Amino acid sequence: MFNKDGPTFIRKREYSINQKIYLLSRICFFSFYACMTATQSKLTEVKIRRFFFAAASSNQSTISEPCLLLLSSEKEWRCMVFNDEGYFKVLPFTPSLPPQDNTIISGSTKLSSSSAIIDWNDGIIYLNQDAGDYILHDEQRKSRSKISGEKKGIGKKVALLVRVTTNDATVTRNGNELSDKWFGTSGDQMNMSSRFNECSYGKLRIQPAPDTSVISNGVVEVKLNINAFEKIIDRAESLTVVALQKLFGQNVYNKYDHIMIVLPLGFKDSFFAHGYLNFSISAYSD
Repeated sequence: MFNKDGPTFIRKREYSINQKIYLLSRICFFSFYACMTATQSKLTEVKIRRFFFAAASSNQSTISEPCLLLLSSEKEWRCMVFNDEGYFKVLPFTPSLPPQDNTIISGSTKLSSSSAIIDWNDGIIYLNQDAGDYILHDEQRKSRSKISGEKKGIGKKVALLVRVTTNDATVTRNGNELSDKWFGTSGDQMNMSSRFNECSYGKLRIQPAPDTSVISNGVVEVKLNINAFEKIIDRAESLTVVALQKLFGQNVYNKYDHIMIVLPLGFKDSFFAHGYLNFSISAYSD
């Protein structure tokens, strides 16, 4: 560096060994402090969340008794849980229940947990997998139909078709048309029942549920007081299942071999069809 009196030399500052150690220790300390602060913030967030669920309102509850595990056609485990009124709903887990081996049987194995929280409004089960405190209960698997007494997959099966209507959407075909397409009750030769009968060489025969005050040709009408565009398919299916329990009792899933829910178009999401392994309820898009 130069000035009017000639060159000026600036000597680079040198640090002693002790000073270098001191500076490095300070840097390490502040880095550690920042890391711990961030970690504590996350832990506090988790504690607040857990407290929120533990303190929960009437819209949340724990799993008071083991719930029946069901494997959906999307390969997602769900559980059949009962609310305070005694009505069951089939709800997914978050985070998802890890894939299980063949010892876990859909429709037979049950799950219990002391920390899992059911949020009835969101329709979901919060599962604390870190705690590892959920227990699986093995129950004897039944190989025969609860309705006909015959082996599953063969024999005569009783099916209930559910036509769902919302405030803003309806299934295209009416009840009689649906019954004809599924059971051939009005002469349709290419119906669902006849296809199963032919493909099984007469071993599987699906017949409509007997007529009652609310069932006609195997079809029951269910009106949901919701707007389809505001709801997702899972929510509509859950509300339909509750409506069926109010009509036929809380064990409706045991009264028919197949309960086939037909939903109208217009929901937030879309699908073609889905169901559960070893369980009577399935759903279909219009």
